[in-house]
Amino acid sequence: MEWKPSVNRIVCFCKEVTDLVFANSFFVAPNTIDFATVFLKFSPLSQAAVLGALSSLLLIYIVAVLFLIGLDRRDQLKWGVTPLRDNALGDSNYYMIKVMTGMRRGAGTTSRIAFVLTGAEGDTGPREMFDGVRKEFSTGSVMSFFMATKRHLGPLEHLYIWHDNQGDGDEASWYLNQVVVYDIETKTVYTFVAEKWLSVETEVDTNIPVTAPEKPVQFESRFFYQTRDRLSESHMWVSILYRPETSTFTRVQRASCALVYISLTMIANAMYFNPEEEYESPPLVQAGPFRFTAQQIFISIVCALITTPPVMLLIFLFKRTKRRPPGAGIYCSCCCGGSCCRSCSVCCWRLFRTPEKEKQRLCIYFAWALFLAGTIVPAFFVLLYSMQWGKQKSEEWLTCLLMSMFESMLIVDPFMVL
Repeated sequence: MEWKPSVNRIVCFCKEVTDLVFANSFFVAPNTIDFATVFLKFSPLSQAAVLGALSSLLLIYIVAVLFLIGLDRRDQLKWGVTPLRDNALGDSNYYMIKVMTGMRRGAGTTSRIAFVLTGAEGDTGPREMFDGVRKEFSTGSVMSFFMATKRHLGPLEHLYIWHDNQGDGDEASWYLNQVVVYDIETKTVYTFVAEKWLSVETEVDTNIPVTAPEKPVQFESRFFYQTRDRLSESHMWVSILYRPETSTFTRVQRASCALVYISLTMIANAMYFNPEEEYESPPLVQAGPFRFTAQQIFISIVCALITTPPVMLLIFLFKRTKRRPPGAGIYCSCCCGGSCCRSCSVCCWRLFRTPEKEKQRLCIYFAWALFLAGTIVPAFFVLLYSMQWGKQKSEEWLTCLLMSMFESMLIVDPFMVL
């Protein structure tokens, strides 16, 4: 180089290089683990935060499973179809009544509920919505009852329903969503939409006309129904507590899928955690303060591929395993033509599992094996990353992970469900 003060410039006399190529790629290599030295870096003090997080996660899951097993058992009683206690032996006309309580704060009640169902050919008279066992209409519950009447009521017209407001504390009032009545003889469904509070502040009784099938449902009611159903079925966290009635996907299975999702999210974040980037990549898209680079898009796609397909497969396998009553799914091989008959001779008692039941058994075994692999393997590699990083970087990663998980639970998941 030569300085030329007359023109105030520096002139470079370097030879021109034509074979120098600069390139960039959106591919980002995951963080590596040096297996030759990583086990020598183990220190209980350095890995205390990560070990504590993993141990707390396992402890929370065990406590949740013990609690949810009781809820699953109670669901079998709560969602079963039971006869009303005031059914008479001589009644020969039958109806199925499904009572839906709203999913609002304090919507459930322990008050005694009574009703009068009126049709074109008569009414039931005062009947109590009680089977002698279930005393509570809990929030978001769907209670099914079997009602018998002396004569057929004809096409149903309206439902008069009330309660005695004698529930305990906040459980005295009741938010009734709707009542669905199925006429077993004519195979007709009648819907009575209430969507109102029954309390002393408003009124403890209401007369609900039948909703005509051709009448369009109001947008507010339709939106509320769909939101409630999607939250109770599709939201990973809400569905654990508000499991829908028709689903065979138990609460314990939902909690297990949530644990797998958390474990896979932890390992996906650990693979690409790099708080100090060497250079700043130019953004592909920028909207105000939000910048999206090619590397960020690539990492998000890889993380989604790590977490989403295994969890979706696990949910699919759990939903494929439907519980059946004892004795179902077996048949006799000689004279029963596909169904078991206890009047057969002794030589006929060769019972076999049906192919469908065998498939369900294989599905449940494979699902729980996938659950164990989806929790143990990610936890092991997360611990290895913690040993590789040391104390400070492990705690930084754990803080970022917890913040992203809370953001996903409170913002992203509800938005995706809606």
